Amino acid sequence: MTLEELRALIKRCFTTIFFEYKGIEGYVSPFHDSDIDSFVYVLFYNNSDVTVYDIDDAMKTPFIEGKSLEEMIDQLENFGW
Repeated sequence: MTLEELRALIKRCFTTIFFEYKGIEGYVSPFHDSDIDSFVYVLFYNNSDVTVYDIDDAMKTPFIEGKSLEEMIDQLENFGW
C-alpha cells in the first residue's frame, strides 16, 4: 500500500485500518466524536496508543517504535480492515 492510499483510507473514516510491523499488530482507528464535533484518530502499536485530531498528525505522529506512518509505510505489512 502506498502512503497516499493509506492516507485516503484513513481520511474516509469508515473503519479501523490494521497493519503489522515486526510481527506486531497495530492500527489506526478514525472516527467522528460528536461531543467535540471533530474527527479523532487513535494510533495504536505494541500496547501503546496516541490520540490525534487531524489527518496530518495521524500521518506524522511517531507511534511505531518512535516513527510515524509516513516514515514506516514501506516497512508495514498485512494491511486490512
